[in-house]
Amino acid sequence: MKRVLQICSNYIFTDLYYQLISRLENDYENVVFCAINKSINLPLQQNGNLETIILQPFSSKDRYFFNQKSKKILNSLLSTIDPKEFHLIHAHSLFTDGKVAFELWKKFRIPYIITVRSTDINFFLKYYKNLKKLGNDILLNAEKVIFLSSSYKKRMLNQYIYENNKSSINSKCICVPNGIDNIFFDKEKKLEVNKSSKDKKINILTVGRIEKNKNQLFVCEVLKSLVDDGYDIRYNLVGKFSNEKYRNRIMCYPFVSYLGIKTKEELINIYSNADIFVMISRSETFGLSYAEAISQNTPIIYSKFEGFDGQFAEGKVGYHVDKSSRIDLKEKIVQIINEEDKFKNISKYSKVFEWDNISKYTADIYESII
Repeated sequence: MKRVLQICSNYIFTDLYYQLISRLENDYENVVFCAINKSINLPLQQNGNLETIILQPFSSKDRYFFNQKSKKILNSLLSTIDPKEFHLIHAHSLFTDGKVAFELWKKFRIPYIITVRSTDINFFLKYYKNLKKLGNDILLNAEKVIFLSSSYKKRMLNQYIYENNKSSINSKCICVPNGIDNIFFDKEKKLEVNKSSKDKKINILTVGRIEKNKNQLFVCEVLKSLVDDGYDIRYNLVGKFSNEKYRNRIMCYPFVSYLGIKTKEELINIYSNADIFVMISRSETFGLSYAEAISQNTPIIYSKFEGFDGQFAEGKVGYHVDKSSRIDLKEKIVQIINEEDKFKNISKYSKVFEWDNISKYTADIYESII
């Protein structure tokens, strides 16, 4: 069986990677290498029985010295793993993981795949201009480049890829979304809900960390305008507040209902009873909650040019909006209210977010290389 080295610095912080890699075990032998900060207390919760190597080679101060941090990660990997035993490397970020894969390719000529994430675009390339050339070099020598959405692919190509590299890198690009938990596809757990907004409150929902980046306060300001226009609205919030100050600003709106943190089982009911899911993030890699909402037949409103934009044709499952335009958001909310019948059966489109489908597609990508 072919062996794949999964370089994934965020592996222990979310089960997304386990959901993918564990399903690849049917076709490939995977080893997960995860390098994390020394300040993190181990053990953290780990999933399943995948062969996983977790090391702590760098400290918090190293974050300001990218090359130094990367070298420490590489050396720790070489001290525990023989790269020559692998047929392919999958680096799950462009810089933190991708730089290591690039160095291994230069030394051992092991082919590698890169998955580009929000942090690569909205942090590394935005604030560390000197990394632009490195990013181009890593992508040029990768076999394939995976983006979670077409919007991030376009941003990368238009803003950060040198003109003479665009054609070569574009030819390697593939869009593969994240998946959502199988529970959202469980027919026994799905509810048949009458979403007619006539003669009842209009339930607007946001699920996610309640913070400045997720922009819930912006949504509140728009909803207040709709309430002033006579709409009967309830804004349900699920998630954890980032701080008390932001909480106080949100909760001063009388139409806000804070539901707290919920389990996936509880979320099914909450999504199903929502009329519109709204999350206008300032930056977003993908946004699992958009996909979860669609799986329960709830239309969505999402940020233009951010992670979920481009997953579907405009108007198929909802609408994108300019994340700084209150007028745009207000108009799209009213439009969905008036078009409720259009979105009655959108759950059928959520099949693309099933992990079994995503892992099969990923396995096919691996097979095309090795």
